[in-house]
Amino acid sequence: MAHELSLPCFDGKCYFDCMDALTIEQEALKLSPLSRIRLADLLYTSLEVEADRDWNRKAIDECVSRYEAYKNGEMGSSAGLDFLDRIESIAPSP
Repeated sequence: MAHELSLPCFDGKCYFDCMDALTIEQEALKLSPLSRIRLADLLYTSLEVEADRDWNRKAIDECVSRYEAYKNGEMGSSAGLDFLDRIESIAPSP
C-alpha cells in the first residue's frame, strides 16, 4: 500500500523545503509511535524504490549493450541447455 504524505505549500515551495533536517527530526519525534513507524516505512520504501530504479536502469543498459554487441557480431550465443551442460561440467561437485 502506497503512503502519500500531503504537505502544505507556501509560495510554491513545499513545507519541507523551508525546514532544515533538525527541525524535521524534531517535528517527526512529536508524532505518535504509529505515525513515526509509518513515516519511517515511507522513507525506507522511497530509498528501496530509488535503488531498484537505479539497478533496473543499469540492468537494462547492460542488456541493450550485450544485444547490440550480439547484433554487430562482437559476441556469440549459445543454446541455453548447452550452456548449462558446460557450466555443470566445470562446476565443482558438492
